[in-house]
Amino acid sequence: MTQSTLIETWFTKPNPERGSLFRWGFLVVLLLLIAFNVVLAVVDLPMPALHWTRRFAVPLGLLMNHLAFYFPWRRPWLVVMRSLAYAGLIFAVILIFWIR
Repeated sequence: MTQSTLIETWFTKPNPERGSLFRWGFLVVLLLLIAFNVVLAVVDLPMPALHWTRRFAVPLGLLMNHLAFYFPWRRPWLVVMRSLAYAGLIFAVILIFWIR
């Protein structure tokens, strides 16, 4: 497999077939997780020293990946959504492991 084919596969591979219960149910779980983190950020408990970017890095990364890989999109939007999902994953890893 050539490098261009590999990159094209990453961005345009068809979405996996999942039931609508998983697709919408996990979306609700992720949105509830983000809402819970907003409440924790407002109240500032129990992690007052945790910066807001670290608090939201994982839930937002999961949300972007879920939207990019489990919802049907037209091809141009699919490439944009997956690019954002990969960028969000890289951003979350940098925030969690390298920025102190």
